[in-house]
Amino acid sequence: MRCVKCKGETKVKDSRSHRHTIRRRRMCKKCGHKFFTFEVAEEPPKIIELKVEKPKKRRAPKKQEPDFDKMTDEEIEAYFYE
Repeated sequence: MRCVKCKGETKVKDSRSHRHTIRRRRMCKKCGHKFFTFEVAEEPPKIIELKVEKPKKRRAPKKQEPDFDKMTDEEIEAYFYE
């Protein structure tokens, strides 16, 4: 962008956006003049809605219950006190 006073090159010192406009603070490299520019978007940005699926929980495999009728007393005690 060119300076409004001397038509020299300018640089952007600060930018701030608000809704569909951007306010830029500019300064001329040649004369040092400071001024603001406002940029307005012609079309508002489109909002895209994404549906994200949660990952399925993986469950630990069920621990198979032993057949206590076929176990000895020592094996049953060892099973419960491990």
